[in-house]
Amino acid sequence: MPNDEPALLALASAASTQGKFDVAAQYLSELVNLHSLSPRGKLMAGRLFLYQPGRKFDQAEDLLRNLVAEFGYRFPFVVKTFAVALASNGKYQDAIAILRDLSVATGVELNRFDRLTQGIIAERSGVSEIAKRYYSRCERDDLEGPISTYHLAQLRLERMERSLAESHAGETP
Repeated sequence: MPNDEPALLALASAASTQGKFDVAAQYLSELVNLHSLSPRGKLMAGRLFLYQPGRKFDQAEDLLRNLVAEFGYRFPFVVKTFAVALASNGKYQDAIAILRDLSVATGVELNRFDRLTQGIIAERSGVSEIAKRYYSRCERDDLEGPISTYHLAQLRLERMERSLAESHAGETP
């Protein structure tokens, strides 16, 4: 087995793409054991850990936390990926806070993908009103159909409203 970062990243990525997650996990384990993992290696390994069926969220969170500590908010994609790792570990409030801090630190307005992500995080953390606010701020995009950000946000809003209506249907005045 190779013991250099680029080769292990390429092999882990290829194995994941082919659905060979057990093989990818072996490569990722070898990769993490390297003593001097580059920032790119930490990001790639963190992302691959997030998508592994074995749910290596703790490892992803650790790698990405190190990157954010090292680079701060200079690379928004890294911070957003870290927020996904936090949410994947059930740390929804932390994920929301780091995305909010990113927006404040960079002065960049959230885009529709960020709003959808924050809406999902808020919904899963039980903060329905915040989730609704983010979903309703997802503007129409160029894509039409079931995979558009707008469509996904609208479906989530409808589902939340339906759930609320059903929960009140059984109540007596």
